[in-house]
Amino acid sequence: MDGTSGCAPCTGQPSQRVHPLQARTDEEVPTIKPYAEDRWALLPDVQATPIEVSMMLLECLHTRWIRLLRSLEPSDWKRTFRHPELGVMALEKTLALYAWHGRHHVAHITSLREKNGW
Repeated sequence: MDGTSGCAPCTGQPSQRVHPLQARTDEEVPTIKPYAEDRWALLPDVQATPIEVSMMLLECLHTRWIRLLRSLEPSDWKRTFRHPELGVMALEKTLALYAWHGRHHVAHITSLREKNGW
């Protein structure tokens, strides 16, 4: 990225997760802050930025997640954080939820591609 393109389209949930994942490894039961996805999607920079920028950003974020997750010790997976809506969650459960969530999004995209002939 050249630093001049808007990188915000995909910085909501994914980039928020890099920091909370790290916080979960060095704080005792931190509280994370969810965000309003529907309002985030309406921000002017999100609307004006090509999807390719978001895809590059997502790829970079996943690279960071992989490096962080591979560095965890077995005891780190039991650490917890507080989600305002879901309550206290362990990192191991969170990773399983993120994995499901990613597959869920891929299924939606695949379905739309088939439906629309993309």
